[in-house]
Amino acid sequence: MKNKKAVSIKTICLIATSIIAVISSFLFASLFLLSREFNEVQQSTSDYMSWKQTALDVREASDYLTDQVRYYVFNKNKMYMDNYFEEANVTKRRDKAIEVIEEYLPNTDALKGLQEAVERSNALMEDEYYAMRLIVESEHIDMDETYPDEIQDVVLSDQDLALSDNDKYDLALELVIGEKYLQDKDFIVHKVAYAISQIDTMMEEDVIASTTSLKHILIIQRILIIANILIIGGAIFFIYFFMVRPINSAVVKLQNHEDMELIGAREYLYLASVYNEVKEQSNHIKDKLIFQAEHDQLTGLLNRTGYDAIYRRAKLDKCYYILIDVDYFKKVNDEYGHEIGDKVLIKVASAIDKVFDQDNEFAFRLGGDEFAVLVEHNEDITADELVKKCEAIPDLVHKEGNKIPDITLSMGIAKGTENDTTDTLFKKADTALYSSKRTGRHCITVYTEGMK
Repeated sequence: MKNKKAVSIKTICLIATSIIAVISSFLFASLFLLSREFNEVQQSTSDYMSWKQTALDVREASDYLTDQVRYYVFNKNKMYMDNYFEEANVTKRRDKAIEVIEEYLPNTDALKGLQEAVERSNALMEDEYYAMRLIVESEHIDMDETYPDEIQDVVLSDQDLALSDNDKYDLALELVIGEKYLQDKDFIVHKVAYAISQIDTMMEEDVIASTTSLKHILIIQRILIIANILIIGGAIFFIYFFMVRPINSAVVKLQNHEDMELIGAREYLYLASVYNEVKEQSNHIKDKLIFQAEHDQLTGLLNRTGYDAIYRRAKLDKCYYILIDVDYFKKVNDEYGHEIGDKVLIKVASAIDKVFDQDNEFAFRLGGDEFAVLVEHNEDITADELVKKCEAIPDLVHKEGNKIPDITLSMGIAKGTENDTTDTLFKKADTALYSSKRTGRHCITVYTEGMK
């Protein structure tokens, strides 16, 4: 038997809809007026934000020039010089920013501040040219037509020309990171910040003036909106919080394999808590199985499974491949037993893992006493640097208190090319490894073309 005193959701919705329709007609009229005023405020705000970003371009361009000249001084890579003059002579963000502010905000303190910042930035460029020319001279580079005229036209003083290469480098470094340079950079930052503050002040004043006309419209709309909320709030509360929201949330969470939210009725809370507990246990087991499947049980390094997964997706032309072998490992097992042999493997693995601990370096145990390291992004590292890192491995293995027999390691390093496959790159490293073994072991060999 139905409870006649209970109010149906359908009736509540019909009554609420009728009243909302009446209120909405009044709300629509006020909304039209509000929209017109708002568009004006929005346009002015958008303009000010654009001018503010334009002002920031001055500082960002100045910082970019600073970064590129410092990179060039530090790394002596001509790419950074090219980047510098691309910004200075082609992109010209500073000059373009001044043009924009002159057009829209002429005769303002903001424009004056930016002009002073650009003037100081241009003055800094003379020191930056001089620093780059010092690096060119210290590196004994014969400049060709690819070098900018600004650098070729720099004339070093006789005193600076007489400096040693190291002193030229130190002088260049002082020019781009010294106290005077930093003071000039602070001046630029201060002037840009001052210009931005002036733009912010103008924007604030404009917005305050514009919003005065919106105040009365907003008061009317606030009353109408509150009325709507009071009318439909009770009906929506029950439907949404006890029916729609829990169900929709559960569907989304299940589709995304996420924990269910603990909201809604008691039965739903029970189901959600049971599901979350089972899911947490399942994820823990899954993560544990994946780790065990991809890692060597003895050493903790990645095993063949992890090796295959990483090696297949690696860009071989941007990789170094290193093979590491324990010399005469069978002899260690025969003389000291497999328990000591395992300790040797663990120490070697630990040393490899400590040396190659970057995000782009992956250490593996391929099996037995054979280890491998894959180093991605080889443009950031040279073979000589890798050799130095490899030389640190035996020192870590033979630290005091290891209680393992003396062992040596043979290593082979190969650099990937565009023509390499996983097999050919492995063979190159393997060839370099066997070259180390043929030359007496306990050494590191870098693969070169033609090596047999």
